[in-house]
Amino acid sequence: AETTYSWDAGSAHFVVLNLYWNGGLEPGSDAAGKGDVGPELLAWLDQDLAANTKPFVFVFGHEPAFPQDRHVGNSLDEYPDHRDAFWQLLARHRVQAYFCGHIHRYFKLQRDGVWQVCDGHAGRGKGGDRVFLDGTVGPAEAEIKTWLGSRDNWTEWTLFDTSRVQAASETVAGAPG
Repeated sequence: AETTYSWDAGSAHFVVLNLYWNGGLEPGSDAAGKGDVGPELLAWLDQDLAANTKPFVFVFGHEPAFPQDRHVGNSLDEYPDHRDAFWQLLARHRVQAYFCGHIHRYFKLQRDGVWQVCDGHAGRGKGGDRVFLDGTVGPAEAEIKTWLGSRDNWTEWTLFDTSRVQAASETVAGAPG
């Protein structure tokens, strides 16, 4: 219960998913090994997003749904039926972005109106892109800045990419009309 949660701040709803939860309640069920969006986690997410009243929704999980470069076949794509149900749920609830890591490379792609942003890493591990993301959410638009760090030191960061998403244009489920 403590490793998958959500909260609201300003005009945004944030969701953190433990992709390693096996759906059980016994000790250790929150560290199940392989990443997946199994039926229990998908049901929890559907219920959480259905109750949301905020125009922006951002979901966070460790593994990408659609990996590139590294970990292809052993990310959420290892279970394509679960991954596809997860992505359809994000699209149905008008989630603007799913943030993930795992592959230590920065990339973003959009599928079914939902952005997947893979954030590289902020220096942990060897290789990959030293990246951090800086987000600002306003009433009608959110902006995510991607900063790329120098491979030589920890003090030089360059603005590498800026992404903007709009608030959901339709009434959000559960929100006053």
